[in-house]
Amino acid sequence: MIPRMPRWQSYVATTTDPIFSPQQCQMIVDAGHQQKPEVAKVGGGDKGAHDTKKRVTTISWIPFNEMGHMYRDLNNFIQTANENHFGFGDIQVSENAQFTEYPE
Repeated sequence: MIPRMPRWQSYVATTTDPIFSPQQCQMIVDAGHQQKPEVAKVGGGDKGAHDTKKRVTTISWIPFNEMGHMYRDLNNFIQTANENHFGFGDIQVSENAQFTEYPE
């Protein structure tokens, strides 16, 4: 017998409603602006490099303790999506959210 994924499992999850309200989105933007911005790198980690041909953005990281309600809402969505679509074990938000701004 060939092992198969359960019929209910999928790799695409869509939402019918926004996760955050416009007011909550503005709070996230405000929190991102309060953090120290840095020029985004390509390649990640300590080995990342500044490459303006591939990426021209600034990033900052929103700490868990400054946006607890945002992380709680994200975690609830992630848990529900996982239970309804993916079925992975022990999923959790494990790093700060990256706030990214692109130039016009």
